[in-house]
Amino acid sequence: MCGVSKWKDIKEINNIAIISIFVQILREKKFKQIISKVKIEDDEKITWEKATLTLKRASHYLSALQTSDGHWPAHGAGSHFFIPIMVSSTYLKYIIYAF
Repeated sequence: MCGVSKWKDIKEINNIAIISIFVQILREKKFKQIISKVKIEDDEKITWEKATLTLKRASHYLSALQTSDGHWPAHGAGSHFFIPIMVSSTYLKYIIYAF
């Protein structure tokens, strides 16, 4: 039982460290999220405009987190590995099909 508790503590410390790195980078870049949040209610349909706005917001945030040498400083496993790639590729696909 003690091992499980210890593992949860390590994961929590790791998450806190990642968040503190993110906050530090965003402060250094003086990042302000200028794209408004999209809220979708339970019965509401997801429109093209809302999905596009959400992708723009995510790509704006991820580009702010990207360091000058081009990487995202964080633990890169699981969903953390796929999210930047997914957002970037989806946004590029949107740009390509828009023109």
